[in-house]
Amino acid sequence: KHFRNTVSGENRSMALGTISIAGVLAVAVIISDLYARRVPNKALLVALCLGAVVVSLQVDAASHAVQAITGLALGLVALLPFYLLGWMGAGDVKFFAVLGFLLGTSSLLPIWLCSMVILTIHGIAQYAWRRTALWRGAVMMANFPGSALCMQQASGRLHERFVQAQGKRKGMPYAAHLSASALIWLAWGNVL
Repeated sequence: KHFRNTVSGENRSMALGTISIAGVLAVAVIISDLYARRVPNKALLVALCLGAVVVSLQVDAASHAVQAITGLALGLVALLPFYLLGWMGAGDVKFFAVLGFLLGTSSLLPIWLCSMVILTIHGIAQYAWRRTALWRGAVMMANFPGSALCMQQASGRLHERFVQAQGKRKGMPYAAHLSASALIWLAWGNVL
């Protein structure tokens, strides 16, 4: 909300600063969460510090700082129960809080709702993919025996890298879903 209501050119450029930081952070989190199921604390801290600098340079810095801190607190409080229940990781919660700081409180609900839609679609697709794995393998072996074996070996090595990077961390890459939702929200603004 704090960057949507600005009028002056100076505040608009500051708002673009927080939008840019949020966009770059979202892309970094998508990559990290999909690959290693981790949200890098360093990236969150850098984004938070850069966002604080941008907010402090705004014309009405005190008002914008209050709005940013309110967004941070709301983002943290909103997802903390899910972390306490073990349904999501601490990185997901911290990332959502940083999004609240950078984009304001009015962005949190649409980003969260959109991420739930993405999570549902991802879950259904993953379930369908796993249920049809044996059938897909049989069709591939019957039609392309040589290439199927090569593909199986190559995908096996790639899968090993992902498993090694993820360690014991399992579950859905929820921060990646939040990131994709944030990018959608940034692209279409108040449409959602």
